[in-house]
Amino acid sequence: MLSLNNKFEFFDRAFAAAVFALILIGSLPQLTAAFDLVTFDNDMVYLNQKYYLGARHYEVNKIISIDNTDENLILAPSSLKYDKKYNRLLVGDYLSGKIRKYSLNSFKYSGDFAIESQGKKLLGNPADIYISSDSRNYVVVDQFFNRMVFFNSLGMSTNITGGLGEAMGEFSEPCAVAFSGGRFFVADKYNCRICVFDASGYFKYSFASKGTADSQLYLPTAVKVNSSGEVYVCDSGNDRIQVFEARGRYIKTIGRRGRSAGFFDAPSDICFDANSNIYVADANNKRVQKFNPAGDFLCEIKTLESSFLSEDYKPDFYFKMPKNFDSNEINFSLGSLSMPIKLDLNNETAHLYVLDSEQKKIFILDCDNFNKGRRLYLDRNFKDAIKYLKIVTEENPANLNAIYYLGFCYQQTYDYKKAYECYDKIIKYHSLSEVEKHARYQIKKMASVNPSNYFDVSGENNGQERKRSAMEITYKQYMQSAAEPTAFDRKRAEHFARYGIKPQTTEEVKPEKDIFLDYDEQ
Repeated sequence: MLSLNNKFEFFDRAFAAAVFALILIGSLPQLTAAFDLVTFDNDMVYLNQKYYLGARHYEVNKIISIDNTDENLILAPSSLKYDKKYNRLLVGDYLSGKIRKYSLNSFKYSGDFAIESQGKKLLGNPADIYISSDSRNYVVVDQFFNRMVFFNSLGMSTNITGGLGEAMGEFSEPCAVAFSGGRFFVADKYNCRICVFDASGYFKYSFASKGTADSQLYLPTAVKVNSSGEVYVCDSGNDRIQVFEARGRYIKTIGRRGRSAGFFDAPSDICFDANSNIYVADANNKRVQKFNPAGDFLCEIKTLESSFLSEDYKPDFYFKMPKNFDSNEINFSLGSLSMPIKLDLNNETAHLYVLDSEQKKIFILDCDNFNKGRRLYLDRNFKDAIKYLKIVTEENPANLNAIYYLGFCYQQTYDYKKAYECYDKIIKYHSLSEVEKHARYQIKKMASVNPSNYFDVSGENNGQERKRSAMEITYKQYMQSAAEPTAFDRKRAEHFARYGIKPQTTEEVKPEKDIFLDYDEQ
């Protein structure tokens, strides 16, 4: 027998074990949920900008106000260029003739670029800016003084070329410049042509003429050269984009006048990303349009949305909402574009910079939808995560990681059929990866708590086929049961056998018509 002290010690140990068991049992659901909420090692591949430059959904990450204040000093913005080396934006002002610098670290005005000597005005209207890849050489086309001005990195003028006129090397309000293959391409607006200069500023040749036919231009407002050396021109007066070879041979036309997707009304600027996608500032349609390298329409940016996931954009009058699993309070609207006239792009972060001259603001847009959806998934904000992950799976169907996260979010919001569809896509892909293993596990998990036919999504007439099959099975069971001898049949057979009576047989009566032929009509 146990002594009194041993009894107390036994009960103390039993009580401690019970408490530990309760704690363990209480924590089991959390442990299981933590196991289910997985991430994959190759997520970093899809977080790379090369995978989301093809995005079709953009949100505002930050807004830089450039209105005429003591800090910003912009009267009438006319140009925009991203300077990679110094992580800044250069913004031209055509009323003051200044080029303002805006830091992308502080998002504030940080001084002027061009250095004027002896108070002499150097620029009239800086309509466009070229920056070399090493940020050592800058070229500005001055629409007011009809010339090109060359600068070094300190903002000191090193060369000036051009002048007013129609002769070779002369301009009539040049408004855009691009550089490729050792040559500068300048959009000569009112001469309706593209002038080509060498790297030192000497005139080489020009192409195109005034008109509305293919290879003709009317009031060109922008010129850019893609990675293949093709020259893209915003033919603003004809509301289209024309593409030429470097020597001026016409290749093709993108778009025409209109308001529908892929059409333009006074396109004012163009730029390319690292995947050669095309971005066009469609000024009078108040939007930015995006095309793939072949010129096919991808999306438009018109309505400005933002979310509290944008780390840089947190205005004072907005506050981050607490986690709410039943609403989409993470997103809010900032209105629409009014007059987007200039564009540029940071290929390293995939940020798109849009200069709106009417609102006097620079909108910095991002498109890292996989990153946003993944962060919401990890924060267990499953309903909001679905929005971004659906966009990713539509844009990149091969992103199995996003499909799995989307399926898991559907599963946690009790939409098991959509979750099954996501997991089934992964399995049918036959990747033999960690993602497929987890997809199979989640399907088994859902199947254990749902009817066996719950996930039957084989076709449109699924329910009708199931009813037909059920009727066929019932009929077969009835016929089989009808063929079995009853108690009366057995007694009757015994009676015939006892008195040697031969039972009368009847042939099996077959139905003249298949009873199931008219089922669909019924």
